[in-house]
Amino acid sequence: MRTEQVNEMIADITRQLLQKRSSDGIWRGCLSSSAISTSVAIFALYQIDSDTYEPYIRKGAGWLKKTMRADGSWGDSVESPSNMTATLLSYASLYAVDIPPHETETYLKERLGGNTDASITSPPRIHSSPLSSLISQWPSSLPMEPMCLASSAKLMRPPPVVSVLP
Repeated sequence: MRTEQVNEMIADITRQLLQKRSSDGIWRGCLSSSAISTSVAIFALYQIDSDTYEPYIRKGAGWLKKTMRADGSWGDSVESPSNMTATLLSYASLYAVDIPPHETETYLKERLGGNTDASITSPPRIHSSPLSSLISQWPSSLPMEPMCLASSAKLMRPPPVVSVLP
């Protein structure tokens, strides 16, 4: 392709994008619903303050349960094919809020070499588990490991500080 044609295409795309801006100079739109973003949001809200954000956590968890595939997996969006990143993040967030779906437990056991929930999310075994090798194969899935670890430790909240005075 010649440079002139490339420059014309860039100019055309730029014009189209600028025409789609609103009168206040911004673009509006919506993203598709996402198991990954919902899972991470549930997890973050639970970690920040589960009592304050309980209605949002409950609503997000309900959406995840409703959009879970029959085999217990999720895709990036409702329309996307199932993948391990979306499934592990969704499972970790539901595990953290004490509602891990049985179907996902079965799905993960079958796909991760028969590991139990505890071994998928347990800090002592995670580096030698199939999850560890899965993460090494899919570096973009790196957030899975800390989220799975934290969900099993109920987000690793520090114990209350107790001072003992002599």
